[in-house]
Amino acid sequence: MKRLLAPVAAAPLCFAALTDLHAATTISGTQSTAVSTSTSGDLTITGTVSPSSGTAVTLDSSNTITSSGTISITGNDDTTGILVKGGNTGSVSLSGTLTLTDSSISTTVPLTSAERRYGIWVSGTGVFTGDISTSATLTVRGNDSAGILIATEMDGSLSMSGSVSVTGNNSYGIHTTAITAGTILISGTVSTLGTGSVGVALDGVTEGAVDVTGTITSTGYLSTTRPTTTAGFAALTANDELQGGAALRISATTTGGLYAESTSVISSYGSAPAILVGASTGDMALGAYPGNTRGLVLAGSIIASGVYNGFSTTGIQIGGLGGTVEVVGGLSLSGTLTTLAYKADSTGILVGSGATVTDIAISGTVSTTVSSQSSTATAISIASGATVNSINIVGTVAAYATGYSGATTSVASNAVAIKDASGTVSLINNSGIILAQVSKSTDNTGITGTATALDLSANTIGVTINNSGTITGDILLGSGDATVNLTAGTVTGALSFGSGTNTLTIDGGAVYVGALTSDGTLATTVTNGKLRDTSTSTINMRSLTVGSSGEIDFTADPANNTNTLFNVSGTASLASGTKIGLIFKSKVTDSTTFTVIKASSLSVGTNDQTLLGDVSYWYKASIAADTTAGTVSVNVARRSAAEAGITVGASAFNAVYAAFDKDTQVGEAFFNATSASTFGSLYEKMLPDYNGGPFQLLNRGMMALARTEADPTVAMVDEKRGAWVQELGFAVSQNRDQGPGYNGNGVALMGGYEKSVENVGIVGLSSAYMITAVNDPDASSGNQVKGQVFTGGTYWRDRLGGLMANASLNAGYIRFTSKRVFTGTDDDSTAFERDADAHWTGYLGDAHVGLGYEQSLGFMFVRPNASLDYFVLYDGAHQESNGGSAFNLNIASRTGQQGNAEASLTFGTQLGGDFQWKPALTVGWKQVFGDGAGDTTANFAGGSSFTLVPQSMVGGGPIARLTVQAGNRYSDIGLELGGESRHGYIGYDARFVSKFRF
Repeated sequence: MKRLLAPVAAAPLCFAALTDLHAATTISGTQSTAVSTSTSGDLTITGTVSPSSGTAVTLDSSNTITSSGTISITGNDDTTGILVKGGNTGSVSLSGTLTLTDSSISTTVPLTSAERRYGIWVSGTGVFTGDISTSATLTVRGNDSAGILIATEMDGSLSMSGSVSVTGNNSYGIHTTAITAGTILISGTVSTLGTGSVGVALDGVTEGAVDVTGTITSTGYLSTTRPTTTAGFAALTANDELQGGAALRISATTTGGLYAESTSVISSYGSAPAILVGASTGDMALGAYPGNTRGLVLAGSIIASGVYNGFSTTGIQIGGLGGTVEVVGGLSLSGTLTTLAYKADSTGILVGSGATVTDIAISGTVSTTVSSQSSTATAISIASGATVNSINIVGTVAAYATGYSGATTSVASNAVAIKDASGTVSLINNSGIILAQVSKSTDNTGITGTATALDLSANTIGVTINNSGTITGDILLGSGDATVNLTAGTVTGALSFGSGTNTLTIDGGAVYVGALTSDGTLATTVTNGKLRDTSTSTINMRSLTVGSSGEIDFTADPANNTNTLFNVSGTASLASGTKIGLIFKSKVTDSTTFTVIKASSLSVGTNDQTLLGDVSYWYKASIAADTTAGTVSVNVARRSAAEAGITVGASAFNAVYAAFDKDTQVGEAFFNATSASTFGSLYEKMLPDYNGGPFQLLNRGMMALARTEADPTVAMVDEKRGAWVQELGFAVSQNRDQGPGYNGNGVALMGGYEKSVENVGIVGLSSAYMITAVNDPDASSGNQVKGQVFTGGTYWRDRLGGLMANASLNAGYIRFTSKRVFTGTDDDSTAFERDADAHWTGYLGDAHVGLGYEQSLGFMFVRPNASLDYFVLYDGAHQESNGGSAFNLNIASRTGQQGNAEASLTFGTQLGGDFQWKPALTVGWKQVFGDGAGDTTANFAGGSSFTLVPQSMVGGGPIARLTVQAGNRYSDIGLELGGESRHGYIGYDARFVSKFRF
């Protein structure tokens, strides 16, 4: 041992030098008998040592063992791979394989019936002086067994960079029960499988540091993969859910502390902690890790998963076993700690009774989740009887409680980020994230329970909380004096002050949103930032000071005649520039005045309407401060659509107001909208499609079909029968003006059959299949109306010299689907979405007549054209679903009709002989007349109807088309690109047509 005097330490070495007469031995072949260094001297194994029982290799003299070969024993209890006897000096170095196993491997419980098998066993009397190092593959199957067991005092280091795999109950991967005077380094992989089996158990004093850079895993489960089906859960038996021990256990003093480096992974699957520090009796400590000030330094990954239902989990447990534990300098976690339990509690870090961890510093992530009923997720838990003075967070501490997948009723689970039941925490600094969240599962009706960020209700000595990061969840304070300093960032959740002398300060642009609770001892200062109190109760405080950059938002619930009231026993001081706002939980029906501050003494820097801050935009407001009465009051009345700046869809204003709060989250989103832009955006999301996007898109598609039916050919003979096929792409776009804007596009496949009839001309039949989609980007990026269109029609055209005439009549059946999307943020700052879906049918018709005259001008031609189209679209009535009671609409049938008159001039040339080319440019004017898309009448569930009128499209604008045709007597192909523009509306299309005679 290091504490022995040098002469004493040297004596055995001298004695060994005088008495050891054996030469070194190398085993390169296969040996079935045991070997010991007392007969072999320094031993090197490059071959195989494989006796049938007992001990394969023994270090029983001051020599060394080096093995890159194979050491194995199959069958029999009480077997040992390498036995190192105390009282000797030497070393063990392995790089091959060491296997103690059964003759027949079982994959079901019991996994083995063998007992007391040890891969490397340091035993006997006296001190073993030397190091043990293994990069080998070490495999042991046996109950009450170990991969490596240090059972007598060892003056040297233990290094494991290979793998240790142990299968059996109450066994260990690595186990120390005696003093180890040196470093313990685990850079390889340790895994244990068995009931009560521990990955690494350091139950003996370590006079050095413990350094983990590798992987340690423990479980009692045959499989660590959770079933995903009902049948999978039903197939589970008790043998599938056997519980293992901790992955890493330290139950005796470690003078150099524990460092789990960034590459380390420490995992426990089951109820045992991933890391357990403490013992049932006596005192122990983790000294500071060399080069660090802390005894527990965690930079890697730590995982604790229950996998199956009903098994609680703990990531790190310090103390709480009966004895005392001191972690010198505290705990730091810069890695990740993840715990997960189903239908059971889960704890990230547990500081138990009898443990002293002066400081907890989190720069990494602690994430704890329960997916269960009546369970609690606690990220950091400090038990009664423990001591923790401070907590510093620059990373993330998060607790999640989610509804259990498969449940049919609401479940009750709680999430707590930090809970101090000891009452010893006096300082919390957060510049990171502290989060407690209670949420639904994907198939669950909901979840009840509480989300608590900081539970300091046991504190009686006083506590200071400094926050410049994010805290989400309730903060519960005790009877000790509490100082809460919000210097930046956000805090969301209830803030409950106890009976101490308390202080709340908001500065640096910090924002607090939640329900304050105080019994009158609170002094509140808002220097630069916002305090939004979401309660509708009276808050008693001793003073209130608001600076020139400070804002306070109060909450009113007119339906229950309540609102937030700051009742100040001392002075309330509002500097010039202070803003007082008012947010609502229910609707105002009549002009109402709310008193929000009542103070014994009130001073106001600027007593006019500049004092008014954010108010829910549904309402117009005025503010009055009475310094004599010591009151500040806000009067509100509902805005009209014009006062709210609603010009698009204003006729739905009253209907939206009547419906919006039927959905709690939709209501909260509207009540929290305090600006015209935010309010206007939410309002427009409530409206149906009404500005004619699908109408104009289908109109354009049908006009393109009519042009194909009317087009003259290049050189084909008209005396024969023929057919044609066309591919069409078309699109429309309308800027926001009197109605919301839209973008639409469609594709179509069209075809027809035609023949020449003497003295009549060309007559034909056509059909088409179209797919259309119209988006409303002004309301929501997800809003869309889709259509599938099936048409059939007949047409005629004829030509007499240069004179050309044509006419067509087409009709169609439409299958419409639509989706409207409402997105917003609720009182908990949680983003949400509602999707309203509908399906309905419709019909369309288009009549077309056209006339043109083509005149040759040498190598060019000119053709004046005139045409008239009349388009009609009928939309059937339909009812939306899935959007909720505040968002779903019932939409009545509507009919739209529009005439389109075009006058144009085509310039072109015709080139070639038997095969001819005919490029042309058409320019002209299009005049639109008629009623347009038709009015839309709708109502929210149980509400009054409203009618929305689409933007008028009456008027004219230029058109242009570029066409290239080519063909001979029997075939004709054409490509056309065209567009139009008027009143912020743009339409364009591209079509390719192929005609042939037979």
